[in-house]
Amino acid sequence: MVEDSGRFVSLNLLGNDAAHFNIETQEAKIVCTFSRGFAIGYQLARSSLIKGLVIYGMGVGEDTRFSVYTGISIDPFHRGTTSGSSGILIKDCRIRGFTAGICLSQNGITLNAENIHVENVSIDNVKAAYVTCQRQSKANTVKNLICWDNVK
Repeated sequence: MVEDSGRFVSLNLLGNDAAHFNIETQEAKIVCTFSRGFAIGYQLARSSLIKGLVIYGMGVGEDTRFSVYTGISIDPFHRGTTSGSSGILIKDCRIRGFTAGICLSQNGITLNAENIHVENVSIDNVKAAYVTCQRQSKANTVKNLICWDNVK
């Protein structure tokens, strides 16, 4: 979880090249051995990049209103303010085996989660690939989303 005590934070997580085209032995992997929560979480993030990572989950896990088993979660918690993240690029990643691949503002109260860009991402074996849970997400883009296996 990336957070800085209620202040905006920026953090880049970089793997190798385009994760969904790599040979498995060369993948930069995050393997989750739990079935609730999220693999990567950003709270009040600005100008951040997640690139070239493979994120493996245990299959469909917890699926409750405020705790969705997610590969990447942006603003998962309500922190007493409605301010949220913006300017995040998720690129060349592979997400597999979660309830949701990417989830924005799953708490339903935190606004913004805007200017979130998803490019060349492969999401498979999930219940939902990309989810936004509040009314003020704007200027978000999804380009070249690749879905395999079970995606409902």
